[in-house]
Amino acid sequence: MNLKKKINSLLFAGNITKQPLMKNIEFKIHNSLSNTNEVMNNTFWMGVYPALQKPHLDYMFDKISEFIKSKK
Repeated sequence: MNLKKKINSLLFAGNITKQPLMKNIEFKIHNSLSNTNEVMNNTFWMGVYPALQKPHLDYMFDKISEFIKSKK
């Protein structure tokens, strides 16, 4: 979570075995999970929430744009 920019993220996708909640849970892995690792490591996720309004979306767009411009 980036408190400075008031952006929060909760990602529950990709390789669930890498999620913090799995730290103390016993589980079996039957394959390499390469596809789930690909999703987890190389996908850009944007959450949705029904109460988001245009100012919220504009704010997200602005922050994402700032980030992309800072990487050029």
